[in-house]
Amino acid sequence: MTKASAPSVLVEAVHSIAVGKKYLSAEMAQKLALGDFSADPAEELSAREFEVLRQLAQGQSIKEIAESMRLNPKTVANHQSAIKLKLGVDTAIQLLRKANELGLDTPSGKSVST
Repeated sequence: MTKASAPSVLVEAVHSIAVGKKYLSAEMAQKLALGDFSADPAEELSAREFEVLRQLAQGQSIKEIAESMRLNPKTVANHQSAIKLKLGVDTAIQLLRKANELGLDTPSGKSVST
């Protein structure tokens, strides 16, 4: 299911999972059937998530990012978790590698060629 799914879909999913079944919303089933997925997972990031990723890639701490974006550090940490989920990475190193692939590893936002 997607984060835009109706609350009733969430309830249905929880009930299914609670009895040991797997759950796939109708919307996601249709996307799977049609192959209707973004080629670039980074396109799924919100503008705020993208900015958090950019700043993480430039070596800023969660506290520094929170201060620069005027957010609570917990909110920035939540954004970091959402970014990892959307990009399909588990660790900070994997996240930095993905940011490098996206060209977010330098202050100008352009990757350095070697």
